[in-house]
Amino acid sequence: MKNFILILLLLSSTISLASANEKCTLLIPFPPGGASEINARSLQIGNSNIGIEYKPGAYGNSAINYMNKSKNTFLLSPAMMYSANNPNKDLNVKMNRIVFGSSVKIITIKNYTLNDLLTKPLKIGIHNPGSQFEAFAKEIKNKNTKIIIVITGSDVKALPMIMNGDLDVYFSTGPNVDAWTKMFDNIKVIGEIPFNETINIGEIKLKNLSFAAIFTNKGLTKEEEMIIDNCLDQATNNQKFSEYVIKNNIPHLKVDKNVSTNLLEEYIKYLQNYGL
Repeated sequence: MKNFILILLLLSSTISLASANEKCTLLIPFPPGGASEINARSLQIGNSNIGIEYKPGAYGNSAINYMNKSKNTFLLSPAMMYSANNPNKDLNVKMNRIVFGSSVKIITIKNYTLNDLLTKPLKIGIHNPGSQFEAFAKEIKNKNTKIIIVITGSDVKALPMIMNGDLDVYFSTGPNVDAWTKMFDNIKVIGEIPFNETINIGEIKLKNLSFAAIFTNKGLTKEEEMIIDNCLDQATNNQKFSEYVIKNNIPHLKVDKNVSTNLLEEYIKYLQNYGL
């Protein structure tokens, strides 16, 4: 009996060790250069067994299709990729956990203030439809009908539009804006909304529920889920990861899966209030 138990313990240890050393692939549903890449690099620094691939296009459809056909592969994505109006949300995808929160920063290269959003004919840029940023822009447009909402397609595409003056104001995530302000002195932050907090612009209240989560295939076995969990746990428990997120001002959210689910549900209800 003792020998049998010993064998089981050895097998369990071997399986756990094998899972810990498995390589995983992290997919980014955007082109290189945005906030998602910054977040992904932090996980890779924490666990060198995590490879990164870019699968932009079709509102995340390219990444989701690739993930569902690939071994040990998961998606790092903003919550909007799995929100209520996303046509791809039911393509065998489920949320594994929320990893990062993010501040939202409002920027311009012109002499505008937050109060100008309520009165002036401005072009407000957002990277994608169906996002929290579109909810923000719609809320402002409800108060100021002279606002024009411009969907850029990505932060990478937005940057030249900002620098050329084609956009008056742009909403983006904190880490992304921080990288831009280091490169360009004329980009000014005129407002910031910390994660899970609210700011007032006149009578407008904007609550920031912007986060990035890990999504996986719904059909994974327990063993396959364990491999991905181990990849992520190794990354986020590594001191190098902790140092990197602190240095780059990336809010790492240490929340369990129940809290993650509740945050996602709150996010979806928030978007539904704006018909998104």
